[in-house]
Amino acid sequence: MCSAVFYNLTLFFPQAGNGCRPVIVRPGPTGSVIAGFSGFRGNAAIIVDWGTCQAQPPGGFNWFVYWGDGTYNSQTATTLGPFQVTHQYPKSQNYYTVTVYYCSNPPYPLQPSCDVLTGSIATFQAEL
Repeated sequence: MCSAVFYNLTLFFPQAGNGCRPVIVRPGPTGSVIAGFSGFRGNAAIIVDWGTCQAQPPGGFNWFVYWGDGTYNSQTATTLGPFQVTHQYPKSQNYYTVTVYYCSNPPYPLQPSCDVLTGSIATFQAEL
C-alpha cells in the first residue's frame, strides 16, 4: 500500500522599511539620454519618476553609472530628482555599454528597489 502526503507551502518576503522602486524615464523626446560626444566623452542625463515610492525613503536615493570601461560614478540624493554626469573615456575610438541604476536607499535585497537603464556609447574625436 502506498500513501502520499502533500504540504502547502506559502512563501512571503517581509517588507523592509519603505522598500520602493523609483523608475527611470526611458529615452525619448522628454526622457533620459545616454550618449557619446566629441572628445571621447560620454554623457548620462537621467530623469526619474516615483515608481512604487509613495513617500521619501528614509535614506533617500542612490544612483550609479557604470561607464563600461571599468569606472563608475555614484551619488546619494536626499530627494528624487534628475541627474547628469559626464565621463572622459580613454583616447581611442571604441564602443561601450553604459549601465545606470537608480535605487531607493538603502537597497532592499528581498525587493526590487532599483531600476536599470542600459545604453551604448561610441567614442570619437571630432574632425578639425
